[in-house]
Amino acid sequence: MILLGIAAGVGKDGREQLVVNGLNAFGWRNGDREEMTTRDAHYLMMPTLHVLEYLQVLPLRDGRPPAPDQPTTPVARAFARAALGL
Repeated sequence: MILLGIAAGVGKDGREQLVVNGLNAFGWRNGDREEMTTRDAHYLMMPTLHVLEYLQVLPLRDGRPPAPDQPTTPVARAFARAALGL
């Protein structure tokens, strides 16, 4: 779902919401058996986000606060589309 958001050019906040909506639609629940939140989704996405940052598909944060929400770059969109076979 992260790649779908990147391929669509959606910014960070939109990608997180896309993942939350998708996980909830698939019936995922957090440890309290409640619907997933953006915090839950962010925790689950962290390993994938680190790899995408390492590959320079997403901007490398290096522990800095996240930049203002911006659309993904053309290179990131092309990478995500290729990874999804689009």
